Amino acid sequence: MVKDIDTLGIKILLVDDHPIFLDGIHAILDTNDDFIITGEAKNGFEAIDLVHEVNPDIVLMDVAMPKLNGIEATRKIMQLYPDTKVLALSIYSSKRFIKDMLEAGAVGYLLKDNAPEKLVTAIYRIANGDTYVNRTISNKDFGIGGLIN
Repeated sequence: MVKDIDTLGIKILLVDDHPIFLDGIHAILDTNDDFIITGEAKNGFEAIDLVHEVNPDIVLMDVAMPKLNGIEATRKIMQLYPDTKVLALSIYSSKRFIKDMLEAGAVGYLLKDNAPEKLVTAIYRIANGDTYVNRTISNKDFGIGGLIN
């Protein structure tokens, strides 16, 4: 797959409050030489600080976290660092969470029950300027037509 974001690789910040999940994401992404994990945050406040420090290309953002949730963190990151792309990773498939994340500025939404290769595909697509939304999310419910993958 062709990527044009950076010759050094795609810099990724992981944001989730569950250590086991973060370990699993590491295991998936560490096998790909195109991905550089630049840091980890356990809540939205840490995510905002780390985006400033490490300047990731993509933030993999959990939606529900303590202190500051992923929706508010995404909104703030988009205000401060509009070139940063956010991919929501969540267990929540309800319209409210998806709509809120996309309106906050996320360019993708992936359910955590997907196969690992879907995450890899989503990262490449987003790195290349596209969007990525879970195929199980109905475009008629969200009016996002071409985003569905």
